[in-house]
Amino acid sequence: MIRSPSTFKTSWIAEAMEELGLPVRTAPNRRASGRKVKAPPEKKRLLKEAILSLQREGKVKPTYKEVQQRAFELYRTLNKPSVLKFYGRIKADKGLVMEVLQDEGLIYE
Repeated sequence: MIRSPSTFKTSWIAEAMEELGLPVRTAPNRRASGRKVKAPPEKKRLLKEAILSLQREGKVKPTYKEVQQRAFELYRTLNKPSVLKFYGRIKADKGLVMEVLQDEGLIYE
């Protein structure tokens, strides 16, 4: 579960940008030519979609922060139907709720 835009790591964004042919700086602490940490396929797909959508809006090379934010928005919109599918399924009986509220035997602290 993704709860924050910063869940998308900068190394994943760089990997997605490289695959899309955008120029990426090499990190100063990178020792080898290959990447140690690979982006998970489902997250890489979201990152590529985010980069392409930002480019369609006119950003030639979007910043990492913009990509993180857009990928997070895409993730939320993709997962919204699975949450809404169960929304409102459990209905509380209003009579039972009122009965519990009016019960003098219950002590609220």
